[in-house]
Amino acid sequence: MSLKKYLCMALNLLGFESINDLMISVFALKTKVLTFYTYGFAIGGIVAFMRVISENTAVYVYSPPAGIAILGGVSVLDFALGVSNSIVSKRADFNSWRIPRSVVRFIVQVAFVAIVFNMNLIWSIFIQSWMVDSLLLIFILSTLWSALENARDVRIITQDQFDMIEGFVNIKKLIAKIKSSGNDDQNGAN
Repeated sequence: MSLKKYLCMALNLLGFESINDLMISVFALKTKVLTFYTYGFAIGGIVAFMRVISENTAVYVYSPPAGIAILGGVSVLDFALGVSNSIVSKRADFNSWRIPRSVVRFIVQVAFVAIVFNMNLIWSIFIQSWMVDSLLLIFILSTLWSALENARDVRIITQDQFDMIEGFVNIKKLIAKIKSSGNDDQNGAN
């Protein structure tokens, strides 16, 4: 028997009628090919772009690059919630000229992290690595706080949930809340 016949028998055992059926299945030729491959190449291009950005970020901006990626993700979330807030609340008209503010804020934050990160590489005695991490964390948390405020305004989270989060951030409020709940428990027991 020929090799082709053995291959066809093996494919038949695996559920394929022929080599053509296998190739149609492998390359998804029964689907809308143009759309399928367009999305595939677009996603592949984005992944390749992110890999190049990640490698360059680790060398020139911050290592590990996940910190910058988190800042970028939180910035996109804040931008989306800010646009939603502007559209839903209609306190002010939505102006497209305000869109670059988020991008510029992100670029400036990344630039500051990159400057301090490179200063840490050069003068590690004066600029410690924890300083770079702290600066990045401050930027992430401040952007996340802005996103939470926008989420509250759009009513994705309730005012009570926002107050609870704010209570954890604001130590004085947290201590006052614990004291007041302790006093309420004592008054209820009497």
